[in-house]
Amino acid sequence: MTETPGVQAADELRADELPAPFSFRDAYSRAPEIPAEMHVVMRLQITSGDSCAPQEEVRQYLLRHAALADRVAEETGADDDQAEAERAGRALLDHDRRHGIKGGVYPPDHAIWTHRGPRAYTRQEYVTWHRPTA
Repeated sequence: MTETPGVQAADELRADELPAPFSFRDAYSRAPEIPAEMHVVMRLQITSGDSCAPQEEVRQYLLRHAALADRVAEETGADDDQAEAERAGRALLDHDRRHGIKGGVYPPDHAIWTHRGPRAYTRQEYVTWHRPTA
């Protein structure tokens, strides 16, 4: 690997120096409209709350709820919405840590999330989940 003077390779950077994997725009550019997604999230909330619900459905609820909350918070800028986006993102991050789920580039136990926060984790995971398979 050739080195550029003054530039470190990504694996040499400290976690607080790593850029967030995806911007808000990149993460949600192909997301459904907010009202349609609200309907899906409400349905998932009901079905995933069943103690017999498949683990994949529970995670899909947590992911889509966190992404929806992130999008609403970005749109409104309201403190309550910001807090809800953080809380929902933290629930997803904690769930993935407990279950050893790794969808994106940085796993849930990576130090980057200490610096970039649960909303950045939500964006990474949403892109990974929403990416079309070919």
